[in-house]
Amino acid sequence: MSKSRSVSKSQITSPVEAEYARSREKLDPRTKERWDRAVSRARVQLADASVAAAPDVNARLRVLDGYAAVVRSLGRAIEESEEATR
Repeated sequence: MSKSRSVSKSQITSPVEAEYARSREKLDPRTKERWDRAVSRARVQLADASVAAAPDVNARLRVLDGYAAVVRSLGRAIEESEEATR
């Protein structure tokens, strides 16, 4: 019998969020605001989905897909900040 391993939101997103926090300082104010809004929207949608998905295993898997989307968004913002400093 295998044990299910629970992974917390912070384990998934914290390293990338920390990198984003460092990288966002390199962005111009408009770009920084745009990415902050996008990340904020993704977090709110993810929180809402997490609550709604609690009793449904398939919905929880979709929430994990949402975490992946947040990480991808943060990654794109980091890439953009790195390009801005080249």
